[in-house]
Formats: sequence, structure tokens, C-alpha cells
Amino acid sequence: MADDDRLRTVDEHLATVLDGIGSIDPIELTLLDSQGLLLAENVVTDVALPGFDNSAMDGYAVR
Repeated sequence: MADDDRLRTVDEHLATVLDGIGSIDPIELTLLDSQGLLLAENVVTDVALPGFDNSAMDGYAVR
């Protein structure tokens, strides 16, 4: 079996993918124009939303 045909680990594949991509410079857009793009920074808030338990609407379904 040739070296290129050997099985690779997930970490080896991840390293190959990450070596093939570069970083991109951040840009500023309006919220409506940013659909489908990546965030350059984390978005945080000082206010917990919603301000009440909402598990009846946003809970988990287990089958």
C-alpha cells in the first residue's frame, strides 16, 4: 500500500484541512447583511434572555 493510501487519524485530516486555509480579515456589516457569515468576536450580553424559564418552548425532546 502506498503511503498516500494509508488510513489517517482525524487529527491528521484536521491538520491537513487547517494547513490549506488561511485567516481572513474582519469586516463590518449590518446585521441583515451578515447572514451566513462567521463572527470575528464573541457576542456577549449582561442581560440573561429570556428573563424567565422557558423550557416549555425551548426544551429538549427525547425519543
